[in-house]
Amino acid sequence: MRTVRPPAFVSGKLNSRHRYITACLFVKIFGETGRALVDDDRLFQVIPDWGSYDVVKLPRAEYHKRMRAFVEQMEDAKGAVNAGAVLFPDPEKYRQELVFFARLFADLTAPHPDYDALKRLYWNRVYRIYDRLPDHVDPRPRGNTERFVRHFAGWT
Repeated sequence: MRTVRPPAFVSGKLNSRHRYITACLFVKIFGETGRALVDDDRLFQVIPDWGSYDVVKLPRAEYHKRMRAFVEQMEDAKGAVNAGAVLFPDPEKYRQELVFFARLFADLTAPHPDYDALKRLYWNRVYRIYDRLPDHVDPRPRGNTERFVRHFAGWT
């Protein structure tokens, strides 16, 4: 069995296979600009039981600063998007989703966030369909939203 080694630009503390896959995806979508985004992609891994067990552990102010920088990088990457890349949602929509969530996470770690407004923003983006369903159908979305915002509110 042949071992495939990641290219040299994929190094550091993260699992090298994850970094390699992320790098390949980002380079395909954003061209060479994508290489610089690999380390900051990990900043989204803040909730330990949502598929990530090696969560980001940074001081709140440092995390906020890095996420703001990621927003800027993603805004700058708009011109580099490879519209022909096969991806669903399409590459530009994916970039916009990354910008939305990076901005949300940055706002949630700002010095004095309006948690109620940010909770509504998150709910409307992720779970809005549940507003049309009876509460008893599935209580997890409301609980997940509360837990998500509390995570940021308790971050020091």
